[in-house]
Amino acid sequence: MAEPARLTDFAAAEDTLVAIVDWRRWIADERRSSTHTLAAYSRDLVAFLDYLRDHLGQPASLADLEALNVADFRGFLAQRAGQGIAQSSLARAMSTLRNFFRFLDRTGRVANAAIQVVRAPRPKPPIPKALAPDEALDMIKAADRLSTTPWIAR
Repeated sequence: MAEPARLTDFAAAEDTLVAIVDWRRWIADERRSSTHTLAAYSRDLVAFLDYLRDHLGQPASLADLEALNVADFRGFLAQRAGQGIAQSSLARAMSTLRNFFRFLDRTGRVANAAIQVVRAPRPKPPIPKALAPDEALDMIKAADRLSTTPWIAR
């Protein structure tokens, strides 16, 4: 079973840690998210706060989170993409951050509109699957039946 990150895994100032505890409780209790979702969201937030610690030179406080701009969020995405993180994981990370910042705003802790401006990377569409030989033959026969002009059907 997936385990959410321990509180000590979050590189954050004390006021931010209190907010993280409340956010995780809200996700688990009020939103009734699965332990897997909580674990994934926690990992995403740990990675973001690690990035901010390196970027800011100190663990992020709520005041630091409020002062972040679009370039800060894009820098995080660029760093993660450079680490080979999949587009779908980057999109989930942005969803996590939006969720966390929305919670901070609703609880009156932090208001940061920059997070809404950053677009999450779109996952690449799946490659179309090849038809099985019998399906390809059925398609050719169907084209023959649907066309009134045989050379067009072929």
